[in-house]
Amino acid sequence: MRIVQLDRLRVEAFVRFAEHAPEELVGRKLQASVVVASGETKTFPGTVTFVNPLLQQGGRYRIWAEVENKGLQLRPGVEVELEILAE
Repeated sequence: MRIVQLDRLRVEAFVRFAEHAPEELVGRKLQASVVVASGETKTFPGTVTFVNPLLQQGGRYRIWAEVENKGLQLRPGVEVELEILAE
């Protein structure tokens, strides 16, 4: 048996160091956008919960964000586009 929480999902992404310094992102609000089955784009609010301080090749680093999944329209494994919102 596997229990899966769907009302809040963790999204993993890479951020360019040239665009955002790692120390400025923890706790920042963001918006996840995805094209759902009907073909329309839906947006979901979220918050950055983890920033890996280790830079990868190409000057990017990994973040995790928790995204609210109201209506359960997001599914694990779906590609989303993240927009980090201004403070």
